[in-house]
Amino acid sequence: MTSDRLIKQLDELTSRHRRDAEQRNFDHVRTIAHDLGLIPVNPPTVIVGGTNGKSSTVFLIEQLLLKQGVSVGATASPHLLRFNERIRIDGCEIDDEPLSHALSWILEVTQDVPLTYFDLTTLASLHVFRQPELDYLILEVGLGGRLDCANIIDSQVAVITNVALDHTELLGSTRDLIATEKAGILREGSTFVYGHDDMPETLREAATSLRCQIDQPNRHREINGSKDSTNASAADVLGSNLAIAESVVNAIAERPTASQLAEVANLQLDGRQELLRTPGGHWILDVAHNPAAIRHVCSELNKEFPLYEKQCIFGCFASKDLNGMLSELSQTMRRILLVPTQGSRGRTSYDDTLSTRYEKLQIVSDLHAAIDMAINPYGNNFITLICGSFDVVSRARTYLDKRTR
Repeated sequence: MTSDRLIKQLDELTSRHRRDAEQRNFDHVRTIAHDLGLIPVNPPTVIVGGTNGKSSTVFLIEQLLLKQGVSVGATASPHLLRFNERIRIDGCEIDDEPLSHALSWILEVTQDVPLTYFDLTTLASLHVFRQPELDYLILEVGLGGRLDCANIIDSQVAVITNVALDHTELLGSTRDLIATEKAGILREGSTFVYGHDDMPETLREAATSLRCQIDQPNRHREINGSKDSTNASAADVLGSNLAIAESVVNAIAERPTASQLAEVANLQLDGRQELLRTPGGHWILDVAHNPAAIRHVCSELNKEFPLYEKQCIFGCFASKDLNGMLSELSQTMRRILLVPTQGSRGRTSYDDTLSTRYEKLQIVSDLHAAIDMAINPYGNNFITLICGSFDVVSRARTYLDKRTR
């Protein structure tokens, strides 16, 4: 069976076993993983959580380790363009054949067990990581921490990039409550790297009670000549996440050299402040999908393109803070084109009164139509941000690629 058909089967199967945060219990997932020989894992492991910047941080840790000539397995969640992105070995996403083998095996041996999409994906990745001789594993938390399936692994280093308001219906309505959920990935006596200066007190208390070695690499860090803000997303995220990655590698391997840090800093991760230049204009693609992340992206655009007119194509899932993100975008954008999102969590329509509340906003019924509308509206001196969800950025990237062929 092809990997595409297996992924569809995975989605259909797990749709019958969706569990909310209160119902989730990982004892049986951990038991299955242990019985299948998937845990404990042999390589030293880093688990990366946080509200924003998780995938970028995983990527940077992975790349710094690869510069040292070691072998690294890494996970990412969610994927942008295709499922294979969720499992990487030595910086390369998994090929279709080993992915199909892993998914087939997991679906077969767990067919009578109620597991979620994310449970099965995590088990499949651990099966893949058994095959090669890996020196390190870098695992990304999908949601929260305490109840995320990646948390069946006992890691030597836990990273929480930052804590901001997102997924509040599952994790809690305050930063302290969300921090408590994210603290679930900490292990007694392990290294804990927190990415920003503003550590919630509940998180510090959890780390202290577990006797973690706490490292805050961005505490009072000078970025672009000014001190890092205490806001969880107001700093230069690349510099911030690179400092996190450097601290992690220091803890588990050799200290990265200045040249290695410089080389990795110039690498680009798809969908994270990704610049595309086309005959129709300049586009920034970013999967920012909460107010803190949107605020950061707008700040970066203003710094990097101060003389450019700015517009945005934006769409978000139904559970997201739509007004919070529109308020942030309205402070920077000359025009906001609001588009529907797809999938089971998508937002297929918007209240027409939004156009009255936000005078720069225009509701557009189709993403492709919005992209066509965004081409050259103000001459060449403009840039278009596309953001709000992985769904919007993924479909926009595919459409822009087709337009430039």
